[in-house]
Amino acid sequence: NALLTENLVFYSTYCVEGWAKGVVINTGDMTVVGRLSAYSIDHERKDTPISQEISNFMHLLTVSACTMGVLFFMLSILLGYFWIDAILFTIGIIVACVPEGMLAIVTI
Repeated sequence: NALLTENLVFYSTYCVEGWAKGVVINTGDMTVVGRLSAYSIDHERKDTPISQEISNFMHLLTVSACTMGVLFFMLSILLGYFWIDAILFTIGIIVACVPEGMLAIVTI
């Protein structure tokens, strides 16, 4: 096992004092780091519970914001507003439904 071997260094290991001579024993995917990267590629990714909850919340928020936007658009048209003003009001309602911190939470 390469991790349990004494006197073995990995790529970018520095000799801080004295001198050293090295021999390459493996390259590419045959190295320890290469095998670790192969494990991470083969491993299927599952959503975490918090990721699923955020996704469900975003779907609910999107549907409710669009529904409110359409309802307010129809209401403003019925009240006699000009259609451009109704569209701007609708866009404002949809944007106002998204919390300010949501972008930061989804990014993290």
